[in-house]
Amino acid sequence: RFREATASDIPAIAAAFNGRNTLPLEPTIRAALPALLSRLLSSPACTLTVFEEEERSGFRVMSFAGGLFLRDEIVDEYLAAPYPALLSSVLTRLLQGQQPLLTLEEIRQANSNEGLALAVFPISIGRLEWNDPKMEQIRKLAPQAFLRAIGGYRIRAIYYEVFTDEVAAYMQAGGYRLLHDFSVRAGTGVFGTDCRPRMLRLTSADLP
Repeated sequence: RFREATASDIPAIAAAFNGRNTLPLEPTIRAALPALLSRLLSSPACTLTVFEEEERSGFRVMSFAGGLFLRDEIVDEYLAAPYPALLSSVLTRLLQGQQPLLTLEEIRQANSNEGLALAVFPISIGRLEWNDPKMEQIRKLAPQAFLRAIGGYRIRAIYYEVFTDEVAAYMQAGGYRLLHDFSVRAGTGVFGTDCRPRMLRLTSADLP
């Protein structure tokens, strides 16, 4: 099942930043992740959803999904000089005291006019195989969770960065366009040998 995340889910969400198709993080950002997630949960510019499976002791968080409404200058800066791990840089800006996210009033204004730019956290696969039945269930739930989170917003563009070949192929088959391919960065810096960043995008102009 999926549900909206709460503050009590922060440790489980932080733990989900691990495994395949996970947003790479610098050590300083990883250490500050609980505090950053707390800020995100309190921001009107953030949606966070957890995916859970039922166990004998109750429900356990398996993974999470989420999106951030970014300021246009952040998107414009990225498009002018693209780089991998966009949302890692957004978290870094937050840690540095900057404000890369829209305020509630700015969201209202953009939603009534040209629309919003949404950047999406990748759904971590963790240690699961792509065709594991649990992963298949998450793939079925993810579109429902996404629509529940952003239904009613005027979305101008969705930026969805993924970090494995199989997820990139899956999202492109679903209509997302490949914007930038950073897969050659695998095995460098914070990118593991199996971490192959690709930025995908879907805009209102791409849809009928």
